[in-house]
Amino acid sequence: MKNFNLALLLAATLAGNGVSAQTDTNRGDNDVVWKPQTVLSYVKNSESDSWGKPETITYTYDQYGYVTSVDNGRKTTYTYDPAVPGYLIDTRLPSLWGGEGEEWDDNNYYHEEVARDANNRVVSAKYVFDQSGTMYGTLDVEYDETTGKAKKMTVKLGDAYTRVFDDIEWAAFDGTRLKIDPYIITDPGYVEQLLTGPNRIKSANNFNVEYTADGGYKTKYGGYTFIKTITDANGSYVKEKNLYRSDKIYEGKKTIVTLDNHGNVVKKESLSCEENGIYEGDTPLTCEYTYNSDYGYPETRIGDDMDEGVRVDGIIKLEYRDYLRFAITGINNVSTDNSVCSDGVYNLNGVKMSSEKSLPNGIYMKRMNGRTVKILK
Repeated sequence: MKNFNLALLLAATLAGNGVSAQTDTNRGDNDVVWKPQTVLSYVKNSESDSWGKPETITYTYDQYGYVTSVDNGRKTTYTYDPAVPGYLIDTRLPSLWGGEGEEWDDNNYYHEEVARDANNRVVSAKYVFDQSGTMYGTLDVEYDETTGKAKKMTVKLGDAYTRVFDDIEWAAFDGTRLKIDPYIITDPGYVEQLLTGPNRIKSANNFNVEYTADGGYKTKYGGYTFIKTITDANGSYVKEKNLYRSDKIYEGKKTIVTLDNHGNVVKKESLSCEENGIYEGDTPLTCEYTYNSDYGYPETRIGDDMDEGVRVDGIIKLEYRDYLRFAITGINNVSTDNSVCSDGVYNLNGVKMSSEKSLPNGIYMKRMNGRTVKILK
């Protein structure tokens, strides 16, 4: 079993905004992002209906605004590839408490050895999930030099499992940020890394994805059906992962995400379905977020532990404080190479928007004739 969830780190690090640090602390610009240095974490006692004593979590960042450490009494560190800001290559994550008298150690971690070509594209990578090196995976990439995109990817999990993606067509591609979690071979859920972000597969051998103009998709992989449906103009969506038997959902998970008109997540709900074939009637895991109305930085997060997918005994509340100001300079997830990135307007997650005229309020990058400029709505 893998010690470390690479997919969660990809979600946290590859969705970065492409920012450079500023010493200015004025909170008035629309073209900046705010990152907290301190987070207070509370758990609400279900019997007394009161918040317990907060745990203090501190964050540090690099010059681009990516997290370099998280410290809640046991410090987790993050290291990025110098060639590509925000491309994670190393994480030291203290292991779980083993028992009375035992101490934390650095046995659980993630380390990547990546090789790049002259165009800075990933050609091979080795992902290591423990210090002994026994838990690992690899990626080897062949490129079509006419298009500049990957035409074949060979993913291995240890020496036992191999999955080849061949004759690939891409809906979006950035070879500088290509990263495949090898557990995609044994866990179908990891296919979502190829449906969102800077690298989105349209088709490969026996694998096809239907994308909608607004950013939704539908595909089948490993026996499961994956669906993302956009539900409003802000980009709110519903994601489903369903396993069907006799045309009825045998096992499923549904995530409902509500965004405000700036693209911020304001509410997450998660529902599970097992054997009964319906989601209705379940009480979802729920988490709600608030933001400063003038400057856009997050202020609170209240709800179940959505990241771990469990309901805790009491509600978690996070309060964000001591912000650093980072000025947005571009989108790291959108390549500036004409061969792999077409003209158009992209949001800060690297997703191409269907039309510039109907964009919700927020910050976007517009690419035209090989140049990229920032636009505000």
